[in-house]
Amino acid sequence: MNLPLKITIITAVYNGEAYLEETIKSVLGQSYTDIEYIIVDGLSEDRTPEIIDVYRSRISHIIAEADHSMYEAINRGIKAATGDFLLVLNSDDCLADKNVIHQVVRFVEKHPGCLAYYGNILKREGERMSKRRVFQIDRKHLLYTKHSTLVPHPALFVNRIQSLNKIGVYDLTYRYASDFDYILRLMENGLVKYMNLYVSIFRIHEESITSSGKLDKERMDILNRYENRKSWFVKSFYYFLIWAGYKILNVVANRK
Repeated sequence: MNLPLKITIITAVYNGEAYLEETIKSVLGQSYTDIEYIIVDGLSEDRTPEIIDVYRSRISHIIAEADHSMYEAINRGIKAATGDFLLVLNSDDCLADKNVIHQVVRFVEKHPGCLAYYGNILKREGERMSKRRVFQIDRKHLLYTKHSTLVPHPALFVNRIQSLNKIGVYDLTYRYASDFDYILRLMENGLVKYMNLYVSIFRIHEESITSSGKLDKERMDILNRYENRKSWFVKSFYYFLIWAGYKILNVVANRK
């Protein structure tokens, strides 16, 4: 009889008092119980340590060390992890509902053998919530889009052992867009499968990296590193075709 899958969730945080408690509660409130929760705090100077301390007895590992970037903190979490699959959940995001991890585990058990799995997200801007549904895409076509939007990092479950053996950890060359590089390396080395589940709620706010514009230069550096040599016409054709499909899909999804 196969043992149930163990899921490790890693939250890297620095001065995250505004949203961290909601993140923690969304993990600790899951109906699926075989979850290892790791919080990596970069020596926060606000109320973050106090918030973590409230839930200390229910958090599997707490690492408090200075770091140079979010990805250095995530890598420390990966080093401490013992789960079968890894999910990185940002300190200003949360899981979509209490049954998400249980649903993901059921999907993985029905579709075994993939290097990673990814789902949909919900996007929160202030009080407004909208669906961001994606679909199955391969590495070549993801590069055509010039973004990692279609494989959302906050909805990505990665086989821990296989990923460490095949691609290692996050590249610390990149401070803001290393998840894009990481996803491309996953797709180069194994099957990354889409699951039609809403996994997490991705929060957009003034302090978020997404809003800051800091990742744009790094994203372009990554594209220049990996981009294929197809003609401008071919790349432009697929760019508009894929993004048009994504936009139409989400217009329909948000009307329901």
